[in-house]
Amino acid sequence: MTGRSWLRARLRSASELRALARDSYYVGLWQGSTAVAELVQIALITHALGLAEYGRLALVIAFATLVSQLFDVRVGTSATIFAARELTRSPERAAGIMQFNLLVDALTGGLGFAAVLAAAALLGAGVVGGAGFGLVALYGLVLLASTIDESSMTVLRLLDRFKLIALCTVVIEGLRIALVAGALAVFGTLTSVVVALLAARLVGGGVYATAAATVFRRAQGRPLTRLALAGVREERRAMLAMTVHSSVVSYARITQVQLPTLLLGGLAGTTQVGIYKVGMAAAASVGKLADTAYVSFLPRFTRLWSGGRRAEARRLIRQASLIAVPAMTIAVLALVVLRDPILRLLGGGPAATAAGGVLIAGAIGQAINGAVFWNVGVLFASGHAAAMSKISIVVAVAQLAMLAPLILAFEATGAALSVCLSSALANAITTVLARRALRSAAPAAGATTTVKRRTAEPLP
Repeated sequence: MTGRSWLRARLRSASELRALARDSYYVGLWQGSTAVAELVQIALITHALGLAEYGRLALVIAFATLVSQLFDVRVGTSATIFAARELTRSPERAAGIMQFNLLVDALTGGLGFAAVLAAAALLGAGVVGGAGFGLVALYGLVLLASTIDESSMTVLRLLDRFKLIALCTVVIEGLRIALVAGALAVFGTLTSVVVALLAARLVGGGVYATAAATVFRRAQGRPLTRLALAGVREERRAMLAMTVHSSVVSYARITQVQLPTLLLGGLAGTTQVGIYKVGMAAAASVGKLADTAYVSFLPRFTRLWSGGRRAEARRLIRQASLIAVPAMTIAVLALVVLRDPILRLLGGGPAATAAGGVLIAGAIGQAINGAVFWNVGVLFASGHAAAMSKISIVVAVAQLAMLAPLILAFEATGAALSVCLSSALANAITTVLARRALRSAAPAAGATTTVKRRTAEPLP
C-alpha cells in the first residue's frame, strides 16, 4: 500500500468512526429516553401501589412477553442485512425486502397475541393471581400494538434517520409517563396502568410507521406501500432462515431476564420479584449504553463488510472497543457507588435497598455485553447466524440448570446471578467465533443478490 492509499484508508476509517459516534449519540438519546421513562414508571408504580404490586405487574409483563415472543419473530436483523446494499442499488428490491419483513412481523405478531390469549385463559390466574386473565390479555394488546415497530425503525436506521427516531421516541416516552401518572392519580390500579401503556404504544406505532413510510418515499423515490414482493422471491427463504436464527437469539435474551422473574414469583413471591425487577431496571442503564453502540453499529458494519471493505470494518471494531470498554467500567463503578439512593428512589423506600446484590450482578452482566457489543453483529453480517442461534440455545439451557438452585439459595440476588453468569458464558463463546469470522475471507451472507454466494464458509 502506498503512502497515499494508506492515508485515504485512515481517513475513511476515521470518517466511519465519527459517523458511528454520531449515530450512537442519537441512539443514546432514544435509548436513554426509554430507560428514563422505564425508571420513572417503576418509581411511580412502587410509590403509588407498593413494591409487591409492582412485582405483580412484572409477572404480567414477563408472562405475556415470554408467550408472545415465542411466536412474534424478530425481523430487524434480516431486514438490515439484506437491504443494506439494495438501498443504493435498487429501491424496488429494497422496498420488497422491507415489505416482506414487515409482513412477517405483522403476521407473527398476531399469532403471538393469539398465543397470549390462550395462555392467559389457561394459566393467567395461577401465575398472576386474581384478575390474571384480564391483565395478561390486556398486556398482550400492548405487545400487539408495537409489533411492527421494529420494521419501521429498521427502515429509519438503514436510511440514517437516527435523529428522527430519537425525536419521535422522546415524545412517545414522555407521553407514556404522562399517561401512566394520570392513570395512577385518577384510578390507582394496575389495570389502568396497562391501559395507559396500551394507549402510548398505539400512538407510538402510528408515529414510527408514518415516519418510515415518509422517509422511504423521499429517500428512494417510490412509496414503501407499493407492492414489490415479487422482485425478492429468491431471497425469501434466506430471509426467513436469518429471521429464525435472530429470533432464537432474541428469545434467548428475553428468557434470560423474564424467566427468572416467573420462577422467582413461584418460589419466593411477588415482593422478591419487585426487588429483582427494581435492581435489574437500575442495572439496565448500563445496558442502554451498550445498545447505543450496537444499534448504530450493525447497519454501518454490514455496509462495510458486504462492500468488501473488510480492513475498515475490523478497524472500526478496534477503535470503538477502545471507547466501549472503559465506558462500561466507569458506568458499573458509578452505579455500584450510588446504588442505595438509586434503589430507594426506584423502589419507593428503604426496603428496595435489598436489591443491591441484584443491581451489582445485573450491572456486571450488562457491562460484559457492552464491552463486546460488536460480536453478535459480526456473526450475523458475516453469515454465521446459525452459530449464533446455537450459542443462545446452549446458554439458555445452562441458565435454566442454575436458575432454581440460585433462587433457592439467594432469592432475587440468585436470579440476577444467573443472568450475569449466562451473559458471561454467551459473550465468551460469541466473541471467540466473531474473531474467527473477522479473520475469515468468506463473503457476507445476505449481502449479495445471488443465492449461490449467500452461504458463508463454516467457521474454522
